[in-house]
Parts: sequence; C-alpha cells; structure tokens
Amino acid sequence: MIDTIVLMIDDKNFSILDHNRFNPSTEFLYQPVKFNSHGEQKFICNPTKKEKEKYYFPRLSIHKRFYGVGFGVTMKIEFSAPKLLFQNNFQELDDADFDSVIQILSSRMQELKIFIHPDVLKKAYVQKIDYSKNIFLDNYTTCSMVISEYYTG
Repeated sequence: MIDTIVLMIDDKNFSILDHNRFNPSTEFLYQPVKFNSHGEQKFICNPTKKEKEKYYFPRLSIHKRFYGVGFGVTMKIEFSAPKLLFQNNFQELDDADFDSVIQILSSRMQELKIFIHPDVLKKAYVQKIDYSKNIFLDNYTTCSMVISEYYTG
C-alpha cells in the first residue's frame, strides 16, 4: 500500500493566493535575495492549529535554488495518502482511490491558499513514495518478534 508521497511541482503550475501563509513570506519570491550556503532559499507553509483540528493537510515547502545564471522555484508537497482520504493510516488504498486523493489534495491546497489544477497533480513528478502494509498479528506476537524471526530465520 502507498503511504507517504512527495510530489514536486514547478512554479509555472501553481499559484500562491496568500504569500503570508509561508514562512518567510513568498511575497518577494522572485526578487534577488541572498541564498544560503547550499544556493537555496526555503519557504514553509504549515496549516493552523484550527485547520489541523478540522482535516489532515499536506506539508508544503517552496524551494528557490540558484543555478549559476538564474534560479528555479519548485513546490514540494508531502502527504500521507490514507490520512488524506480516510483521516487514518490503517485503511489501505487501491487504484480506484486515485481520483479521490487528487480531488481532496487539490481542495486542501486551496484551503492553504494555493491553486494547483487537479490535472497538474495527476501528472506531477513523484520524488518519493513510502510503502507500507498493515498486517494482523495475533497470539501476542509483536512487530519486533516478526522482524527478528525474518532476520534470523
């Protein structure tokens, strides 16, 4: 089952509707600024406490990187697909859930004042996927017992 997904979107494919949602503000994102020692500037968007009580939200960051003659801007969207869809990570997703995940992700992005068309999310570059599988353990078996049996067996 897919759990955590990291998508990368370039700046031509999203619109920031409220620059002050980011820390630091992205208001001057395209102005010349000092970059850190890695040639990068990072902007973080976190949901408010009130928003987190209502829904699960993706973690967002915008990365501005210096490339010698110019710079590039990308948005990193990191989220747990089951938490986004089911509000938990115990229920497993299948292929039929893809469109629902995209629609909810697009909606949550709009709540964070960022517009990304669902078609862009469908075709986004996937930087990382973490897989998981929920299994039922009975007879008081623990995860560590299963792992040690696997490595010693």
